[in-house]
Amino acid sequence: MKKYLNYLLLLLIILGSSSCIKKDDFDGIKIYTTVYAIEYITGELYGDYSKIESIYPDGVDVKKHTITNKKLNDLSKGDLFIYNGLSQEKQIAATLINKNKKLKIIAVSHGLEMRNDEAELWISPSNTLMIAQNIKNGLKEYITNTTIIDEIDQNYENLKIEISEFDAELKLVAENAINKKVIVASSAFDFLSKYGFEVINIHDKDEETSTTSVSRAKNAFSSNENSSIFVLDSTNLETEEIEAMTSLGAEIKTVHSLVNLTDQERDEGENYMSFMKAFLEAIKAEVY
Repeated sequence: MKKYLNYLLLLLIILGSSSCIKKDDFDGIKIYTTVYAIEYITGELYGDYSKIESIYPDGVDVKKHTITNKKLNDLSKGDLFIYNGLSQEKQIAATLINKNKKLKIIAVSHGLEMRNDEAELWISPSNTLMIAQNIKNGLKEYITNTTIIDEIDQNYENLKIEISEFDAELKLVAENAINKKVIVASSAFDFLSKYGFEVINIHDKDEETSTTSVSRAKNAFSSNENSSIFVLDSTNLETEEIEAMTSLGAEIKTVHSLVNLTDQERDEGENYMSFMKAFLEAIKAEVY
């Protein structure tokens, strides 16, 4: 009996130690990402094999936040940095590589265009799918273990299904909409036109277009065709255009830009999927 127990103990020790053995050089790495959307997607694809952290503290205004040299030194000690190559984040990547030549990087923006607001990359399902694919392909360039690669591929397929559901439902909502007009205060929402919505942007960068859009939006609210104006969580609500809409009874519908989370949002379990569902439901309520 004692011999059997000793054998069992030895077996448990072997199994326990084997579970701690790294499957790949990229197993157990530290990954730094920039905005929350990238952090979320990376976690869905590779969270079981890494520690993932955004370079931005929760709740800060990413556009105004300054990353100190001390922080950059700390970030350069990571194993992988994932960023948006269409923004100023590429300068952060260059700085980190100068500090650590062994640092691996993934730019999520391959095949994408950023015409206007950066948020269009995160709140558009088709863009999110491309970003997820770029992160998946980037990870697979650094990983040799076939088991882990298969897991990444499966995680991507699962994520693709979820995001594709948003994509398909937006198309369906536009097709069945009683009123296809969607009034917005950011060019980040321009992607909605691809689904069949008539996007009226009162904050268009082109002054003439913006003036026309404001006039059309006023008519839509005055005639009760529309009841809401969609804004990003970073939008200044005290502009002349927005105040003109609210004076006509327009309700502000705030859409999460998916750039950063607050402590409270993390504590309450909010994530990319919950924010996108809320956005979709708000669109439905407006056009049905």
